[in-house]
Amino acid sequence: MKRRFAINFLRAESSSPTLLARASIGSIQLYQALLRPFLTVWLVQNFGFVSQCKQNPTCSQYTIHQIRKHGTITGLKKGLIRFWNCR
Repeated sequence: MKRRFAINFLRAESSSPTLLARASIGSIQLYQALLRPFLTVWLVQNFGFVSQCKQNPTCSQYTIHQIRKHGTITGLKKGLIRFWNCR
């Protein structure tokens, strides 16, 4: 059986995540800290809609976990699929 050797530049399984993985996780955490609270208030004020996530962990937390587990591209793909399937 042949072994396949691949360049490990998009995988985040190693002890230190790649620059792309850190940037992706950082942007998601920035969304969680800054944008999500304002978005929730705006939805309640304008539409009377309380944004309650029915899944635990939330899609953003899930995406961060998947990026750390599977790498940047696959983690983002899994996070987007979960987000699209919500509701």
